[in-house]
Amino acid sequence: MTNAEIIYKPGDWLLHRFIFNYAGKECTYLFRITVKNIRETTVFYSVSLEKIEKWDDTLICGFYNPAYIAGNHTSDISQATPESRNVFINPAYTGEYKISKTTTLRYYKGILTYLENTEPGVSFTRIQLIDTSIQELKASITPLGMSITMIGLILVVLATIITVIAIFIVVRRRHKTTETPLNQSQGA
Repeated sequence: MTNAEIIYKPGDWLLHRFIFNYAGKECTYLFRITVKNIRETTVFYSVSLEKIEKWDDTLICGFYNPAYIAGNHTSDISQATPESRNVFINPAYTGEYKISKTTTLRYYKGILTYLENTEPGVSFTRIQLIDTSIQELKASITPLGMSITMIGLILVVLATIITVIAIFIVVRRRHKTTETPLNQSQGA
């Protein structure tokens, strides 16, 4: 059984950007995931290709052909954990999970918001939530896919840097002001 409340309902949708890069060849797709039904702890959903943003006409993009991902899917969220890499897992999971040396996932109340898998020097895969109809989830992302927490952290760092620069300028001006009369009196 789930340990937390499900925040989505039939008809809700998620828009994920899927980026796959292999040996410098990149493919980028937008996928729409739509909740079709929820029966007890099973979520029925469909995945459809919304848009091809970037396509390298080689075997690389064919390897991650959108047709392989599109279709109807189910997820039993009662036992699903981040290790499953499912779009929908137990809603008790919120946060970032490093499930291997190369794979990091982020979930918000059991909904996949970010996945990154890197094989250094070989391939890179990223799945990122960029829009949704789920209001509670929408409040935690921006159009760039950055979380509100991340934006807040960036703003705090920028404010700190600006404060340090301002203090440096004020101290330097005061130092020059105190030096000027001494220099003027020595010249007289």
